[in-house]
Amino acid sequence: MTAATAVSARRASLAERKSSPRRSRAAPPYRPLDLDALVACWQRSLDAAQRALDAAGGILPSDELGRGRRALAHERQETATALARLAQVAGVSRQCVHDAPCPVAIVRSPSD
Repeated sequence: MTAATAVSARRASLAERKSSPRRSRAAPPYRPLDLDALVACWQRSLDAAQRALDAAGGILPSDELGRGRRALAHERQETATALARLAQVAGVSRQCVHDAPCPVAIVRSPSD
């Protein structure tokens, strides 16, 4: 196929799409923000990462484990901050988010 043929075919394809009626795409159903469920999912993920690091204690060098633990602590803090910001944008009291057991646990590792 030459470049001119390719361009011509592309134009024909675009023209065909423009002339054909568009199918109506229904918007996905509205679901209110379930901050508790979101927080719980993050908590499970971060806790699983902590357990993986704990399990690797006898396998990985201590400096690598230290880096992993520091990175996880940083990720917990960033996640807590992001969830608090989401709560603020969604109109949920920030105090409620920080008083809930899950968000506090996100900031602190299980060993704290």
